[in-house]
Order: sequence, then C-alpha cells, then structure tokens
Amino acid sequence: MSPLKIGDLHGVGKVTEQALRKQGIETVADVQAMPVEQLRALLGRDRGTELHAMAHGIDERPVRPERERKSIGSETTFEEDTEDIDTIFETLIRESKSVIASLQKKELVCRTITIKWKTDTFQSRSKRHTFSEETADEERLLEETTKLFNGITFDGPIRLIGMTVSHLTAPPAARQLTWQDLDLRL
Repeated sequence: MSPLKIGDLHGVGKVTEQALRKQGIETVADVQAMPVEQLRALLGRDRGTELHAMAHGIDERPVRPERERKSIGSETTFEEDTEDIDTIFETLIRESKSVIASLQKKELVCRTITIKWKTDTFQSRSKRHTFSEETADEERLLEETTKLFNGITFDGPIRLIGMTVSHLTAPPAARQLTWQDLDLRL
C-alpha cells in the first residue's frame, strides 16, 4: 500500500486529502512514517487514529463477503465489429442462457431484463422489459429477450452485446391463488 496516493486510502475524502497534502503528505508511505500523535493533532483523535491504522493495513470492521446481488449479466465483445444479425442474435441468446443458468443456480428470480449493445463508435445502448411478477423461467426470459432484440434497429456495426437480469429476489415461498388457478383445477 505504501506507494498508493493518499486519496486512494479508504476513508480519505477530498477534505482530508487536502489537509494532508498541505502538510506535504502525498502517499500512504508518508502516513505510515508519521507518528499517530501527529495525525491525531492534524485530524482529530478518532480520525487520526483510524487513518494511522488504515495506512498500516489494520481494519477492525467485520468482513461481509455475502452481499445482496443487484444484477447478473454477461456480454461478449466481438473480435471484429459485425452487422451480421444472425451472429449478434446467436451471441445474445448464448449470453442470455448463461445469465439464466446463473440466476437459477443462485435460486433467484428477476423482474427486469436488459439487453445492452455497443456500436462501433463505442456508444452504449440498451433496451429493457420489466415483468409484472418475478421469474426465472428460461422459456419466458428467452422469449422476452427475443422480443426485445427484434425491436432493435441496429444502425451500423455492433461491437458488443449482452443481457442482464435485475431486481433480483428469492422466489416467493407461496403464491396467492387466482380465480384462473381455480378454474384450471375444476
């Protein structure tokens, strides 16, 4: 961490960075070389102690490796920009199947799918659909992906295509029956 600029250290914002730079402190190594008392005098007792510890790689906060996933996506950048609609579509479907497999493996459902593409001029574009209820059904997701794709007018070569699912949740344990469900059972 020593060669990092002081602004790269966790918890050092613009104000703290400016205060440290005024004192000639430019790198994490500069903080490591300072006595903790000097940092406390400069930044206050708590902030000086915290910064001294961070510069030495000490962080008492608990590690939380499991965080809520917000989306799952996959994309392909073509080796050469292409206008071949079949190639673009086949690539999108392959990426979509990969995303759906990840969604199902993680036992999640989604509300929104997004198709993203980049033009040969590096402009990013996207098209999305939000379902009325969550799903992880491959057929339904691929059907909507195809509809979205068919609604796109590509105005030149494509550099990248991909698909993302978002608004992820665990599947509901039970679902409220509707009158249609009852009619199907009769």
